[in-house]
Amino acid sequence: MTAARRTAIVFLLALSVCRPVGAVEPNAYRGPLFRHRTVQAAWATAVAQRRPLVVMFTTDHCGYCTKMLQETYSDPRVERLLLGNAVTVLAHTRDYAELAQKLGVQGFPTSLVVSPAGDVLEVAPGYVDARQFLTRLAPAITANHRAAQAAYQSAER
Repeated sequence: MTAARRTAIVFLLALSVCRPVGAVEPNAYRGPLFRHRTVQAAWATAVAQRRPLVVMFTTDHCGYCTKMLQETYSDPRVERLLLGNAVTVLAHTRDYAELAQKLGVQGFPTSLVVSPAGDVLEVAPGYVDARQFLTRLAPAITANHRAAQAAYQSAER
């Protein structure tokens, strides 16, 4: 079993037992991303739309989380990438401590790209600026979205 497949199984199992206590309020972010109130809702949308899920794990009193929301996720290039190719959600550790632990999240912020099949494609621990985000995460996001769409179209033929 590959590492990606093991991680996918961990992601899916952890998500199934996760019981969020409330919605994440993205106070530091005022853009069009992060509309889903729970990871479960975002995951359902990602699977239905055959798009990768981008999860940003955050916690209270995290200056770098605030900075990443205000600078990286608010960057127009990052917003275009995510709005066109992915489903996004904020996951606060007070609500998703078990999921964060099972996925090995050790610091904040941490952003993950998860395929519609549940494979964790990329992990970016810590603050990354918009340029680094686009360089590191964009290939996993766009390649997975294109592959999922192509597979769906060929299955319909």
